[in-house]
Amino acid sequence: MSKTTEIQEETTIWGKLFAGDRVLWIILAVMMALSILVVYSSTAKMVYQGASNDSTFSYMFKQVGVLFCSLCIIFLMIRKLKVDTIRNWAWIVYIAALGATIAAYIPGIGVVINGARRWLDLGFITIQPSEFLRVATVLILARQLASRQKKIERFILLPSLQFWNWSRSWKREKRIIIENTIPVLGPVVLACAVILPAHTSSAAILFITCVFIMLLARVRRNDIWRVLLLAGLAAVLGLGVLRVGRSDTASSRMGVWIDTLFKGKPADIYNLSDTQRALAAIHNGKLMGEGAGQSIMRVELIHPECDYAFAFIVEEYGLIVAVLVMFLYLWTFFRCASIFEHCGKAFPSFLVLGLGMMILVQAMIHILVVINFWPETGQPLPMISHGGSSTLSAACAFGLILCISRQMKENSIKSPSSESLYEKPETGRR
Repeated sequence: MSKTTEIQEETTIWGKLFAGDRVLWIILAVMMALSILVVYSSTAKMVYQGASNDSTFSYMFKQVGVLFCSLCIIFLMIRKLKVDTIRNWAWIVYIAALGATIAAYIPGIGVVINGARRWLDLGFITIQPSEFLRVATVLILARQLASRQKKIERFILLPSLQFWNWSRSWKREKRIIIENTIPVLGPVVLACAVILPAHTSSAAILFITCVFIMLLARVRRNDIWRVLLLAGLAAVLGLGVLRVGRSDTASSRMGVWIDTLFKGKPADIYNLSDTQRALAAIHNGKLMGEGAGQSIMRVELIHPECDYAFAFIVEEYGLIVAVLVMFLYLWTFFRCASIFEHCGKAFPSFLVLGLGMMILVQAMIHILVVINFWPETGQPLPMISHGGSSTLSAACAFGLILCISRQMKENSIKSPSSESLYEKPETGRR
């Protein structure tokens, strides 16, 4: 398609409405269609068992409403936001999301659902603010690392661990902590620490995404290895020794996973774990699936519409559609990688690929749980599983990505000279 044709399309009503990367719009449409099918059929269990007074149509219409709100968010971001605005509002968004996540832990403010206090009841919707904190943390990390690209070759993230030499270089180490460690790593550590007590897997997804962004930003490998080491020690101390948050739940899930993985068939077939039921659903689905609305294991799975949506898709629509679902998330990441390659500006580049990685990692963990390659985590399938917070936060991520891709097409992305991607002429991007 020629540049003139692209410009003509952008001036039409549909071109303005669905601006940005057209392939991402197609991916998003397919995900939303699958979401409606999954929610309509999988929620039959709650209706037939009397767990709710709603009908299957009610759950479907609620999900359609959430998806409609998601589209409104995306349209609003595409038309109203610019890279400069996103950069300038990064800290405000981060502080608001962090404050809301902390508020969810306070009795009388936060709401307990499924044994965890991590929701806020806004009256018309119950949200999980930690989902939005993940997006905000990626936003702030991209901003902080982008502003340091001109001096990235000399950038030191962490002070020396040789404390016996600090008496000689105290001023230097203090400057590293104040200028680099706290501004760059501080928001990540704080966000992970706040999310960890109620949702360990969400904190892990956020941490993996942030490490990926650091690699993109060419932070020194030694610093990244030390960050990984310190994070591992903190996780062992917090979950294993201090038993912070839901560590007992995490331990029991780990035990169930190990038993399922290594001990084979259970002694009592009437007391299967959710993962074993998910594996049975996959077995039933085979290549072509049982057909829409014909799932058997949806009655046995506790949350087939959310935590085990992928197993439900396999059972009803078969492995062919399941492979298509996996391809959608990989395709999303590769489209983000394409935007990264052609953008040339540090902040939007890091933000787009970081958000794409976060969506991909969450989808991978969901699928690995279903096929018993990972302990149960309670992670939904982005933009497909039933739920408000997960869908709306994923919509925010897609909205930011599409907003940046729209500005790329318009050649309207501006950034300070300190936020340009710096490349050494002799070696290129590391």
